[in-house]
Amino acid sequence: MKTFQQFSEDAKEINKLKDTFANNPGVKKLTGNLKQGNINIKDLKNFAHSDDVQNLKSAALNTLINVGQGYLNKAKEKVNK
Repeated sequence: MKTFQQFSEDAKEINKLKDTFANNPGVKKLTGNLKQGNINIKDLKNFAHSDDVQNLKSAALNTLINVGQGYLNKAKEKVNK
């Protein structure tokens, strides 16, 4: 069972990832258009092939790696006590 501290740390990582997605220029453009009711398939296609998607992919993978490394570090500390 997770302690409050572990839950809090996980929530911080999730919020960082959420902010990364929300602040991405490509995502902002798409969500802005969708909020206005404009659905343009070409915009979606362009976004899928843009650098913005690669940046999101990198950010998501780095976040997962950091969270996993955090768990490994905690396990290492417990083993070495």
